[in-house]
Formats: sequence, C-alpha cells, structure tokens
Amino acid sequence: MIYSVYILKSNKNNSYYIGSSGNVAKRIALHNRGMVKSTKRYLPWTIVYQERFNNLSLARKKESQLKSLKKRKPIENLIKSGDPRQFWWTWAYSITAVHCIRIAVMAVRFCLGPPKLSGHCGDGSPILPKSTI
Repeated sequence: MIYSVYILKSNKNNSYYIGSSGNVAKRIALHNRGMVKSTKRYLPWTIVYQERFNNLSLARKKESQLKSLKKRKPIENLIKSGDPRQFWWTWAYSITAVHCIRIAVMAVRFCLGPPKLSGHCGDGSPILPKSTI
C-alpha cells in the first residue's frame, strides 16, 4: 500500500494542516465534511501538497518533521517548489543557522561571564586584542 503525507490549506483563514493517510481522497473528504475535530472550524480545505511513501512509518516520520517546523516559510517553500529536496535544504539551513546563533550566544556568555565584566574570557585571555583596547 502507498501512504501519503499531505498539506491542506484552509480557504477560510489560509492556515495549513499537515497529515498522513493511506487514502488521501477519503481523508480529505472527512476533513471537508467536518468529521475531523482539529480542522472542522476552518472549512473548506484544499490540498496543496502531497508526497508518497512505500510504508506508513516513513510517511509518519515525514509528517512529524513537517509539523516540527512551526513556521510558514519552509512549508510554503515546499508547496511552491513541489520538490521535497527543497524542503530538506531549507529545513537543514534553518536548523544550522539556529544552532550557529545558539553557539555564538553561549560563547559570548562564557567570555563575558557575570554581569560585571572582568575584561577577560573564562580562560584568562582578553576579550579583545590589546591593540584594540
């Protein structure tokens, strides 16, 4: 059996819903009849993206990854391109950027230490080279 991950867009408020199913047509019909609690307030729904998988486990994993984004931009990029590789590149890039920022903030916190600056990093070296002080 073929399983799919799909993205629906609400015609009422332009929100997105991400789901997976073995029978997408039947599942979308349930969404649009108000039979799915999480989507019935925002009827009607239109399918804007679908990706097929050979097993349910892979489909659910992809669904989970898409839901973990929590941001519209990568989802909209995926929908526009229709290419799952575009999603992975955008997702990896955003994750990498977030981690780089977190590492930089941690490094600055380590070097600056407590609110009263001593003028040195935690290892005793100056924060700035002597030529710039």
